[in-house]
Amino acid sequence: MAERESRKEQLRSELARARSALFSRGTAVGDALDFKARIRKNVARNPVAWLGGAVLVGFILSRLPARKTKVRARKGATVDVDTAAKTGLLMSVARIAFDVSRPALMKLAMTQIQPFLEKAVERWQRRR
Repeated sequence: MAERESRKEQLRSELARARSALFSRGTAVGDALDFKARIRKNVARNPVAWLGGAVLVGFILSRLPARKTKVRARKGATVDVDTAAKTGLLMSVARIAFDVSRPALMKLAMTQIQPFLEKAVERWQRRR
């Protein structure tokens, strides 16, 4: 009986050691995969190198040629100038109208839609 109890204690201690080793390895893996913290530490240790690299990358990107958009027209397609002008004018008027009506739309959303959404969220939370 005593032999059985000592075996149990031995297994418990082995299990505790294995758990602590697994925990320490998991913590090490978590630290290794925490890229945000690693970058923060590296920037704190080497700010001049990081700033220099950022300046270099910005300089290189500024020297790249601008991307040119390609406009292709179908063969035989004709462009109706009046229709294009009317469409452009209509889009400009629609944008101005939306900008002017934005405060009224926000007030409507806050007074009408917000209570509806709050009730829906409450019903959803009660179901959970």
